[in-house]
Amino acid sequence: MLDKTKIIIIGLVAILAVSLFVNLQVNIAKKSVERERNELKSENTTLTKKVEESLKNNQQLIEKVTALKNDVDKLGKEKEDIKKRESNLQKQYELILKERDALKSKASAPVSQAYQKESSPTAPSSPSPSGDSYWSGVLKAKTSLEYQIDTLRNDLKTIQINNEQIQKEKDALDLDVKNLMREKRDLEQQLEYTQKMFESVNSELVIEKNSRFKMQDNLKPLRSENAILRRQLKSLSSYKANLERKLKQAREDKAELERRFAEMGTMLESRLSQIGEMRQEINTIGTSGTDKQEAKRESIELPPIVVYPPSDNALTQGGPLESSYIGKVLEVNRENNYVVLDLGLSSGVRLGQSYRVYRGKEEIGAVKVIQVSNSVSACDIKRETQSIEVGDRIK
Repeated sequence: MLDKTKIIIIGLVAILAVSLFVNLQVNIAKKSVERERNELKSENTTLTKKVEESLKNNQQLIEKVTALKNDVDKLGKEKEDIKKRESNLQKQYELILKERDALKSKASAPVSQAYQKESSPTAPSSPSPSGDSYWSGVLKAKTSLEYQIDTLRNDLKTIQINNEQIQKEKDALDLDVKNLMREKRDLEQQLEYTQKMFESVNSELVIEKNSRFKMQDNLKPLRSENAILRRQLKSLSSYKANLERKLKQAREDKAELERRFAEMGTMLESRLSQIGEMRQEINTIGTSGTDKQEAKRESIELPPIVVYPPSDNALTQGGPLESSYIGKVLEVNRENNYVVLDLGLSSGVRLGQSYRVYRGKEEIGAVKVIQVSNSVSACDIKRETQSIEVGDRIK
């Protein structure tokens, strides 16, 4: 019984250790999976933010490029307007030059005519009044022509200054256009770099997504294995509970057997004391014969009795006594279901041996040795066809 109890306890400890190990492995795998899932979520969030930022930067660059294109178009229109104004001013300047040449030709014609009149021999020697008015008109025309020429010169200078300013503005606009074109190229390069970066981020996201799917596929067998382990752990827990109940029942049975052994020990001690009293009485009476020898054998004092717990295979440890080992029943205890025999160690009785009980020639039962001393032994009643009584024979 003790061996079975030890085996049950060892089995329970082994099952508990296995269940703890399995639970620990499952928890470790679960924590690692959760940690990887959190890392993937954080990386996905970071990549999403980067993609959004790159999209915003791309949109801003597109807006800047559109604004620069609009500015370039405006500058082109302004440049065309300036060219038109310049061509108009050039035409006006040419017209003014033509008018000036015409005025110069008109102004030189009266002077030559007057000189011809003065040098001719038929001309009168003294000027006429009409000649003075004519010369005054000529002077007035000359003065007005000179004034117009000065005005035209001033206008020409103003036009030249304006032309120079327009040329400077044109050069500045050309420089601005060059700068804008350079900025446009830079923005296009940045846009290309952003697009490449966006494509790389997309490829990384695709790779990350594929790896995530692979991890999920790898997690499926782990989850199924986890479910199997949980079912096994549940069955082991129920098996453990059953073993604990059995162990509790075994302990209760052991306590009951120990109580019975204690009662049997006290009963044997009381019977031994009675046998001692009987021995004293027999010695005083002085009887002889076979009955006297049997009384002496019955009155032998028992040494300390060794008690062992019974086992299930106790019936197979010893066989029935040989025909030479014959005894009888000295005491029957119905309360604890055992009998006391007048056979002991000196008669070859050993623990676990079985005996048949006879009344006359009829077999009425079977007993098994559970406690033995030098001259007497206690046997558990295993089988009865009739009630065993004191004086029944055994072999």
